[in-house]
Amino acid sequence: MTIARINEFHATSGQGDALHELLTSFTNTIRGAQGCISVNALRSQTDSDFTVIYEVWESVSAHEAAARDIPADAVASAIALLREPPVGQYFDVT
Repeated sequence: MTIARINEFHATSGQGDALHELLTSFTNTIRGAQGCISVNALRSQTDSDFTVIYEVWESVSAHEAAARDIPADAVASAIALLREPPVGQYFDVT
């Protein structure tokens, strides 16, 4: 079953540009992962510190495997820009 993953990221005030740029760089790695159908970084038009990553995958396990391929130092860089932990969940695509 095809699934979607939506992840929400809230940057520390004024760090929206840096966070969005970093998350967009992650999409280039994710896009090439086995099982990835599509991935996009979406930045809010009303809150420049808010970015959503919208991903479509062949399966949850494919997403989980790809997430492990993002370098730990890149993840740490993203975490340093956040005002709160990211929130994400899976959705069935029908």
